[in-house]
Amino acid sequence: MAIVSTTNFPSPTQIAWSEKFLAIAVPNLIHGTLAMQKKMPANHGYILRMSRTNRLANAMVPLGPSGITPPPVTMSRVDIDVRPQFFGSHMLLNEQCTLGSTEAWVN
Repeated sequence: MAIVSTTNFPSPTQIAWSEKFLAIAVPNLIHGTLAMQKKMPANHGYILRMSRTNRLANAMVPLGPSGITPPPVTMSRVDIDVRPQFFGSHMLLNEQCTLGSTEAWVN
């Protein structure tokens, strides 16, 4: 008769399981920290239009004591349309659990 010891058991039976799960690894998405977050108003469509002005040109006329007004600078506006996209997924999870005692009895 063979002697039964822990070295004779297959490897899955020699593993002790923790009852607590580890924390879920979350990527460090630093590109979103400086982004401007906007909320879409309810029932106003699927496109959000935002505007900004272009940079002004450098002033090439010096200001002096002569009192001459430099030529005016016109601003130009740029419209940016944003259409939000929704991403998602789902997961099917099926686990077998033992109700009642956690000990398994083998005859």
